[in-house]
Amino acid sequence: MYIINILISLILSFLGIIKILISKKFKKHSFLCNINMFDIKSFSKQCLRVWHLLKRPGKEEYLTVAKISALGIGIIGLLGFAISLVMQFVPI
Repeated sequence: MYIINILISLILSFLGIIKILISKKFKKHSFLCNINMFDIKSFSKQCLRVWHLLKRPGKEEYLTVAKISALGIGIIGLLGFAISLVMQFVPI
């Protein structure tokens, strides 16, 4: 249980760091940081604005995203496997 609490706190702190980095990087694009999902009209306008900025990825970009995604899934799988090995030898 203690390990799970540590993992949850690490994930939450990592998400907090990402939010801080995004808010600093996109300060001039404040709509990326201050989305109020309960204001439907404002939220839909912001979604529409992002939709107009989208473009279809090329073959090279698609392959890069696929490789990075596969790498991330593999790392998460290895992490889960390592945790399961540790949990087999640690009595709860």
